[in-house]
Amino acid sequence: MSKPQVKLVIWDLDDTFWHGTFAEGSMQYSHANHDIVIELSRHGIMNSICSKNDPEKIKSVLKQYGIFEYFLFPKISWQPKGNQVASIIEEMQLRAENVVFFDDNSLNLNEVKFYNPQVRTELAENVTEILNWPEAKGKDDHQLSRLKQYKILEFKAIERETKFNDNEAFLRQSNIRVRICTNC
Repeated sequence: MSKPQVKLVIWDLDDTFWHGTFAEGSMQYSHANHDIVIELSRHGIMNSICSKNDPEKIKSVLKQYGIFEYFLFPKISWQPKGNQVASIIEEMQLRAENVVFFDDNSLNLNEVKFYNPQVRTELAENVTEILNWPEAKGKDDHQLSRLKQYKILEFKAIERETKFNDNEAFLRQSNIRVRICTNC
């Protein structure tokens, strides 16, 4: 039986996307994984991040290497990964069976699998093989049109979240006026 097509790869960072742990100052950037992310994108396969780290510091590092723009809906926080992966899948409007999650920690893999039973979980040591998987061939997209479409979706989600973080703010900005008449 063939495996479902891969449409999204979610990366842990420490000891998965790069070698070592960022917070401990032992991080060594992996140019091989950098190239895998770009190659997947060129085949219409999207990438995201689910990592327990400081979000601003991580964004800064990834921007320095010119790779941050290849990641969609990244979840970089100290929150449990199972729910974070579910959130990424929902925000990207994908099906869990089309998602692969890479992590070096089997506890994280088990947690993600518990909350997202259809997600394919893989140890970090298997990352280099993904470009050889038949289900990860994708389609030619050297123009990165699929990535650009998802960036628009991501932008809209961020706008919605930052502009209207609660219903009251939305209603105030809607400028709705109500008049109550008691003598009808």
